[in-house]
Amino acid sequence: MTAFREKYLFATAATVVLLFLTTGCVSTADVMKSWVGESESKLVSRWGAPDASVQTGDGKRVVTWKTLWNSSGNLYTCRRSFTIGAEGKVERWSYSGCPGYQLR
Repeated sequence: MTAFREKYLFATAATVVLLFLTTGCVSTADVMKSWVGESESKLVSRWGAPDASVQTGDGKRVVTWKTLWNSSGNLYTCRRSFTIGAEGKVERWSYSGCPGYQLR
């Protein structure tokens, strides 16, 4: 391997590590929990339109976003749901099939 190629590979690896360290990871649960108390309009403006929305009998609504993700060649469906109270604020959250951590 040439000296130039070694330096290039080292610089590339160092950049990836630096990017990872400055970006950091956060748990999916922490991301979901951070939305409790926020308005539905703020949630939708950040996440886009939900993939599904269901009105409950008690005046609340459950909104759900679905995304696909790949791990070791296997495709998974991540479902992230929020319960919106009658006042239009996020009250609860749940997720299934999602990775435990994600980039910030």
